[in-house]
Formats: sequence, C-alpha cells, structure tokens
Amino acid sequence: MKKFLLSTIHYPLLTVLLFLALGSSLIAIMNGCATVPKMEYVFPPAPARPKLKFLYNLRSEVDLHPQGRAPLLTAIWYFLLGREVQNLVLVQPQQVCAYDTRVYVTDIAQKKVVVFDFATKSISYIAVPGVPTGIAVDNEGRLYIAEGLNLFIKVYDRTGNFLYQFGGKIGSEAGQFSGPQGMVVDRERGLLYISDRGGNNRIAIYDLQGNFLYNIGQEQIIWVQYIATDNQGKIYLSESFKRTVLVYDRMGKFIRTIGEAGDTIGSFARPKGIAVDSDGNIYVADGEFDVIQVFSPEGRTNFFWIGTPPVRFNFLQGLYIDEKDRLYVVDTLNQRIQVYQYLK
Repeated sequence: MKKFLLSTIHYPLLTVLLFLALGSSLIAIMNGCATVPKMEYVFPPAPARPKLKFLYNLRSEVDLHPQGRAPLLTAIWYFLLGREVQNLVLVQPQQVCAYDTRVYVTDIAQKKVVVFDFATKSISYIAVPGVPTGIAVDNEGRLYIAEGLNLFIKVYDRTGNFLYQFGGKIGSEAGQFSGPQGMVVDRERGLLYISDRGGNNRIAIYDLQGNFLYNIGQEQIIWVQYIATDNQGKIYLSESFKRTVLVYDRMGKFIRTIGEAGDTIGSFARPKGIAVDSDGNIYVADGEFDVIQVFSPEGRTNFFWIGTPPVRFNFLQGLYIDEKDRLYVVDTLNQRIQVYQYLK
C-alpha cells in the first residue's frame, strides 16, 4: 500500500521532470546541429565601407526571440495553456515607430496598431476606429495615432491606455484637419508635427497637450506624405507630387530640396518614408522603385539598396530611426518590418 501511494504521489512529478529533460535534450541536439553560420548582410557591399547592417525581420511572434523561433520550452508551455504562437500578425503595415522595448506598427487593413514587445516576447493590439494613417511616440512613451477617416489625433500612454484626443473636424483652423498622415515628435522641443494633406497641404504643429501652435510649408507643399526631424531640429518632408524632399529649419523656414523627379540615383518617382540618423544622413524610401536611398547631410547620394536577399522590397512605406540608430523599414506587400543597424 505504501509503495502504491508513493508511486501515485510522485508519478506526476516524475512525468514533468522527464518532460523537461526531454525538452532540454532536444534543445541541446538542435543547438549542436546548428553549425551553419547565419548570413550577414551589410550595405553598401564590399569593397565599400559598410554603413548599415541587417538585424532581423518583424512579422510574427517568433521574431521576438533571438533564434527567430519560439524556444521549445516556450512552445510547450503555450501548448499546455492552449495558446498558439502568432505566426503572422501584419496584413498591410504602413507606418512604424519605436520606444524602449516596443515597436509600434500601423496596419490599415486591420484598423489596428500592432505592438511588438521584446521585453515580454508578446504581441498586443490597439484598435483604431478610423484607419490609422500616422503614428509617433514621445520621450515618455506616449503614443500619438492619427485617424485618417475620423480626422482625430488620439493619445495613449505607453501601455496602450487612452488619454485624450483632439481634432475630429474637417477644416484648416486650429484643431481641424483634411487628411492627417505622417507624424513625428520633436522630443527636445516637445512638439508634434503632423503632415495634413488633401485640402490643407501643410505641416500642422502642436504641443504635446494637443494645442495648435502654427503651420509651415503651405507655399511649397502640394501633396505631403511622411515627415522626419534630425537632432538639430531640421524638418524633412517627402513631397510625392513634386517627387522631392523638402527641408526646413527648426523654425519652419524653407531651406532647400533634396532630389528631383526621375528614375536615376538621386531622384524619385514616389518618395514615401523618410528618416534621419544621428550623423544627419537622410534615408528616403521610394514606393515606386522599391529602393531606399541614403543621402549625406548636404544632400549628396551615398548609397542605396533594394532589400535583403533573397527577397527585395515590395511597396515601401514608412521609415523610422530610434535613439540607438536602428532603422525600421515598412515593407508593406511582404508584410514585414525590416530592422537595420546604422554603423558609425
């Protein structure tokens, strides 16, 4: 009787221990078999000095793990909980920004902001009643989301809780929009820049409490799309109708253009996403030719690339560079975000 009770009590524990031991053995076997080195991609390629290194793709939950797959014990734990690893979460990504351990991606097909969290190795969502056409994040991790259909700018805290909103009316007066699109926060000055296309064709500038301050760019803009700032406060706009990049100083005074309409290096057919690294290099995505061109701070073409082999870019949209000089590329029809590291 005593022997029977011991076996009954210890059987579940032994089962769990054997299960874990088997899992650990399988992990060791898989690690031992992984002898093929991972291909490293840098741009521009040799013999030129590399300026950019490919890091990883973001398109599913497994991409949050360094190995590019959920660890075996994690997969087992999900199985026991009846939870599946999310294999594909992006449908039609358009814009991206990042803060701390989170990457935020607008998905206009799902009407959501998809949140990749590297700290928790999980994915969450922020539902957007209107189509999420723009996104930005400030120093406190507050998230600003433009709703293109409802004409609202909605503000959330870093955990996705709604804080407040402004806009919601069509027009050109304070608190009114015709088509909010790209957004960026000047974190040093505490300003929110909103590209407002359609009838207004301007950059509307607000403080971070939602108070309108002033407009810039009406004299130069016909169809503004995306917007970026550098560490000196200069403002960069991708102008799709003129097929160029407009540059303004931190006070909103027009300085110059970069590039022109054309199909050669240094020119654009459909400029989209734009970003600036800590050295002032300017990255511009062309949604027509699916190429990213990199310009010096003075506007000279440095290099370009068309994606990481074997899959080239397919309908480029937003770009974003974080405080660690990581470049996030929205590769829309490939349903992914590609992440690169700027090499100083």
